[in-house]
Amino acid sequence: MTVARVQHGVAYDTDCSSGIYRGLGWINTAGIFGVTFYNQITMEGQQWSGWSAISTGWVSFSPPKTRVKIAQSTSVYFGINIGGSGVYGQIGSVSTSWDLLPKEVYVVSYATGTAGSNYLTRYIRVC
Repeated sequence: MTVARVQHGVAYDTDCSSGIYRGLGWINTAGIFGVTFYNQITMEGQQWSGWSAISTGWVSFSPPKTRVKIAQSTSVYFGINIGGSGVYGQIGSVSTSWDLLPKEVYVVSYATGTAGSNYLTRYIRVC
C-alpha cells in the first residue's frame, strides 16, 4: 500500500552552450487520508513554500546564468484526530538538489521514512 507519493521536478530553457535563460521547479504530492505535506523550493535566493503542491512558475535570468541551483524539500506528516484525541507527527521527508548547467543536470535526492531510506544521484545529459 502506498501511503504517500512525492514528485520533485524542474524544467529550464538553455542554449546548450553557455546560458540558462529561465527555470522552474515544482512539487506534486498525494497521500492517503490523514497525510499532509509541507513543501519548500529555493532557487537563486528566492523561496516558495506551502502545505500543498507548489510551483515556482518560470523565473527568468537576465543576463543568462551558467549554473542554477534548485533545492526542494518535502516533509511528510500523518495525523488523525477522533473525538479530541489523536496522533500526529512527521513520518518521512524527501529532499532533492538540482544543479542545472547548460548541457547537463546533476541530481541528488534523499528520502527517509518509516520503511527506511533511499539515496539517488543522477547525471542527465540535456543537449
